[in-house]
Amino acid sequence: MMRIPLLLLCQLFLSIVTFGQVTVSEFIKSALEDPEVRTFNEQKRFLEQRTYRLPYLQRLELRTQNRELLANQQEYAIRVTPANPWEVRNNNRYFREYRSSLGLESEFILKTALQARYVRVIEYIYLTELVTFKANLVKSISDQIAVLQKQMGSSFFDADEYVDLQLKKLDEETELDEINLLLADEKFSIARVYQPAFNKRMDWSATQVVSPEQMKRVVDSLDSRAIQSRLIAYQQQKIRLAEQEYALEKANINIGFLQAEFDNRRVEQNRTPFNVSGGITIPIFNPNKGDMAKRKLDMIDATFDLEEAQSEDKVDKMILHERVNFFFQRFLNLQNKISALRNDNVVSTLQTLKGGDPVVRLKFDQSIVKLEMAANKIRRDMLFAYVEYLFIGDFIQRQPLVNLLSPRFEEL
Repeated sequence: MMRIPLLLLCQLFLSIVTFGQVTVSEFIKSALEDPEVRTFNEQKRFLEQRTYRLPYLQRLELRTQNRELLANQQEYAIRVTPANPWEVRNNNRYFREYRSSLGLESEFILKTALQARYVRVIEYIYLTELVTFKANLVKSISDQIAVLQKQMGSSFFDADEYVDLQLKKLDEETELDEINLLLADEKFSIARVYQPAFNKRMDWSATQVVSPEQMKRVVDSLDSRAIQSRLIAYQQQKIRLAEQEYALEKANINIGFLQAEFDNRRVEQNRTPFNVSGGITIPIFNPNKGDMAKRKLDMIDATFDLEEAQSEDKVDKMILHERVNFFFQRFLNLQNKISALRNDNVVSTLQTLKGGDPVVRLKFDQSIVKLEMAANKIRRDMLFAYVEYLFIGDFIQRQPLVNLLSPRFEEL
């Protein structure tokens, strides 16, 4: 009882006519305004102002004391604690490394946001195509049922087949409803990332994305390029950052003080009331041992992360390259099979053997639709592998940004 209302609701939602439409390129470009991407960009801009620089004067103290509680016995002093020059130097180095680390991390966040949008586009187009194929299949079954109804009383009519077709139609319509719901959910997911999608059309189709032949050419051409992985560069940067943080913790020690004093008692004694004193801190035991140990652990962790990234980088790209070729071959085989079936005289031969039964043509068309649905799924899987290859190889976020799903690869 719920099938028809759900289907109508989905179709109503997906067919809302509003002003303008969201293009694939527009949606992908919205990754630049992703909150996480903007957060890292703001942090980089903040650090570029060098607000992290430590002053050379660490502390200024105004002191006074009265040893005998008499007005003419008051003593005054100014104590200056200079900054540790090694701490100042290591602090500047640490934040320079941190700024470089933010640059690499923001690049990773951007390419993650781009990949997420590419995946949403691929899934939306796949479901859109699947709705079309499934609707054609339902129509073909309905036509077959209509033919059988006309054949009642003739030798062509098969009561069992008629019942099976009615049940099959019901199953296919239920699946069509479920796919429409998935398509509606997908649009909600897209609109959640990019708000204009709520009130604009999304006329995205398979004709707007690269063909399997183009994907294979792109991956084959990029595979020959020796480009260092940004993930490896990021892991190397993490090691340098941990090293500078360790050096900063090690240098975080008060080096001493310089103090100027004025003593009222010496005035009455006709002596100079001013004197100067100073002190140097000798760090027999570093009070930051605990923090230094934590930074050392960070260095060890970053070193092994780098080794893991180096070992996985080449393997991942090789596997994804093979996956793209594998899906391309499967897609090509299916397309050749579909073309051969459409150009062959199989249907005419079968109809002749069946005495010109029109149901044969409808069954044949249903088989073709099922093969097209299988090809649609393989193309989706190939697109996923293609985008993941671009992600792993750091091509997805190269500047200037390009719509890598577009057949024309236009700039965003």
